[in-house]
Amino acid sequence: MSMSKKTKVLLYTLLTIMAVYFLAPFIYMLFTTFKTEAEAIAYQPKLFPETWRLSNFADAWGAQDFGRYFLNSMLVTLGTTAGQIISCSLAAFSFSFLEFKGKNVLFMLVMA
Repeated sequence: MSMSKKTKVLLYTLLTIMAVYFLAPFIYMLFTTFKTEAEAIAYQPKLFPETWRLSNFADAWGAQDFGRYFLNSMLVTLGTTAGQIISCSLAAFSFSFLEFKGKNVLFMLVMA
């Protein structure tokens, strides 16, 4: 089934509007990271900061021990990923090469 050009234009316009709608809070959050504290909590919010402050990132990094937090996150992530690769490889091997009763039902449960 091919769509007409008018339908495609309408569909892509709608999808673009939805994408902008859902991305707007993230864009606002990104620009807020460059604002001063007064600008960030102002009642009439503005999208762009009056003065761009890159020092906010250095201040945030120095306020907490983010280096340690990053290392902890990396260790947990790498350990979890390694465990998943090992266990999933073993499960895939058993489903591929071994025949046992209830194999299809168990496979469907694993996939679900």
